[in-house]
Amino acid sequence: MQLRESAFWVRFKANRWAYTLTILATLSVGILVGTIVSSSVKGKEGQKSSDATPLTIPDVKQLSNAFTQISRQMEPRRRKYQH
Repeated sequence: MQLRESAFWVRFKANRWAYTLTILATLSVGILVGTIVSSSVKGKEGQKSSDATPLTIPDVKQLSNAFTQISRQMEPRRRKYQH
């Protein structure tokens, strides 16, 4: 196993430039293709959709009151212990 690993590294060091250029060429082609593909994609930022409803945020007091009501309903009943 040691011999295989050392042979790999020797071969890798000998062909380092070829491996580096292959990787750089592959990355360059990928970036070029991604740029061409993404340039033809258009979004709908300027168009207004009729089915979208605007988000409304309730008042903080309403949320606090609703939380208080729910927590009172969910709290366990207190038992009165008699000695």
